[in-house]
This record gives sequence, structure tokens and C-alpha cells, in this order.
Amino acid sequence: MAAVQLRGSLYINGRWCEADSGRAIDVINPATEEVACQVACCGRAETERAIDAAHKAFAAWRALTPYERAAPLRKTADLIRRRVTALIEGMKQRGARYVYASDHSISTLVDYDSFRYALDVYREHMTY
Repeated sequence: MAAVQLRGSLYINGRWCEADSGRAIDVINPATEEVACQVACCGRAETERAIDAAHKAFAAWRALTPYERAAPLRKTADLIRRRVTALIEGMKQRGARYVYASDHSISTLVDYDSFRYALDVYREHMTY
């Protein structure tokens, strides 16, 4: 399998970007020892920008009610559910140790009943 270059594989402050150095790191498939893909080689500067962006974003997130916070979490669960087969296949291609875990873990992660129940409990018991 040819290595895939994940361009813009850093997500900082709401934007995809590459490492300042332009360097990438090979991700090795442990089952085949082939390069499965490449990801950006993040350094101190990118890490600090990501931490700063997270701190700034937290104030707005913290101001949301639990109900408002649930909306992007539900959307995330819906997007993962729609792509679960492709996610599982991608995990399988990246190494044998993921074959069993991927089928179970992703499906469990986005199980609608469990996920939505947790959000509902959170929403009911959080004080505003």
C-alpha cells in the first residue's frame, strides 16, 4: 500500500494546517511494517498555538448550557455513525492489532442509545 500524505493534518484554531517545518512523520503499519501514511511533525510552536487556541475557545464553550453543548456532540456521533464502515476499514489497514478492537470500539463509541442517554443525563443534572 502506498503511503498517504495527510496534508494539513494539524487542526489549530479552527483551521487545518501543516507543521511550520513542513516535515512529516511516517506512520508504520505494525502488521506489514509498511508506511501507512504520513502526518505533520508538530513542534513546540504549533503545540503552543494549539494550547492557546484551546484556552481561548474554552471561555465560549464554558458559557454554553449543557443542552447547547450537546448539539455538536450529537452531530459528531451522527457523522461517525455514517462513516463507521470506512473508519473500521481504515483502522484495519493500519495494523492487525486494530482488527478486533475497531469493529467493537467504534460501534460502541457511537451507540446512539448509550451516547444520547449520557447526554440526556448530563443535561438533566447540570446546573446552569
